[in-house]
Amino acid sequence: MDGSAEKPDITYPPLTRTDRCDALGCPAAASVRFFNAVSDLVYCSHHCNTYEAGMVSAGFLYYEDSRDWL
Repeated sequence: MDGSAEKPDITYPPLTRTDRCDALGCPAAASVRFFNAVSDLVYCSHHCNTYEAGMVSAGFLYYEDSRDWL
């Protein structure tokens, strides 16, 4: 996973139970945050696997938000 990061330099609030995947129409809980200097997107693990290569090639980094409640 070339684009993975420990923690972003930019501070984002932790994902919560109410955060949902940014993929159109997906109601799943978000578990991965993609980010760059301009923007961030959150995806469920399914859509992370689908979009990971394209997001990384577009310059996004990402990290999996570890949550005890999952």
